[in-house]
Amino acid sequence: MKPSAYANYSTNVKAYILPQIGRRKLQDVTVPVLNAFYVHLLEAGRVKKDSNGRMYEY
Repeated sequence: MKPSAYANYSTNVKAYILPQIGRRKLQDVTVPVLNAFYVHLLEAGRVKKDSNGRMYEY
């Protein structure tokens, strides 16, 4: 895995997954937990700043 990919995954985990799902064991992540997580993402929207605009402007 490239360092940039790892950094991106790590940032997404810290910004989106850990605040909602926490540090649960994988076997404790149930369908209702995932459904609540996705509902939160749909309602709350983007947390991280979108830095892709510069790329598309280019």
